[in-house]
Amino acid sequence: MSNIIEGFRAARARIKPEGFAFSAASSYMSPTIMVPLYGALTYAAHEANTVFDTNAFTVGAIAVLGIANAISITAEAKALTKEGYSSSVIANTLQVATGNPLLSSIGGHVSNYAQLFLINPINSAALLSENRELLTESLGATSLTLTAWLTAMNSLVITGKTKEFTDGVTRVRKYIAQKIIPARQK
Repeated sequence: MSNIIEGFRAARARIKPEGFAFSAASSYMSPTIMVPLYGALTYAAHEANTVFDTNAFTVGAIAVLGIANAISITAEAKALTKEGYSSSVIANTLQVATGNPLLSSIGGHVSNYAQLFLINPINSAALLSENRELLTESLGATSLTLTAWLTAMNSLVITGKTKEFTDGVTRVRKYIAQKIIPARQK
């Protein structure tokens, strides 16, 4: 029983409300950048696939996606280790639950891919038209866009550029705890 209590206390200590606020804000604004970008990248991938040999294009795309994912996962794990939060709400939640930054980053990436697969309108069109080539190009573009977004946002966390935001959230949270909540209890 004491192991469960210790685990719960350790998980509770890993909660960073300000970090969750940053990742929620990052997730909220991501569609304004990501949707047009993965649309453009899907078109670029389609055009490149028509110009280059299909096998060479496929090998090149797999290499680029592998490198991009490795960089993104590493950056997110570093942000989770250094600051206790990243740009992904899911990775933050996994970090609180597991305390393992690498596992949390990988789980966050997998979950984000699954969500994007479902909400990407190009994927829906490709599935409805049974266009496997378009689906493959769209999935690659979505993966590249997500890794670029997460790497950029997590770079902000790692370099301390989110401190102003998280400090603002801390001030608001303290104000609510000190002024608003006591006033409502009277």
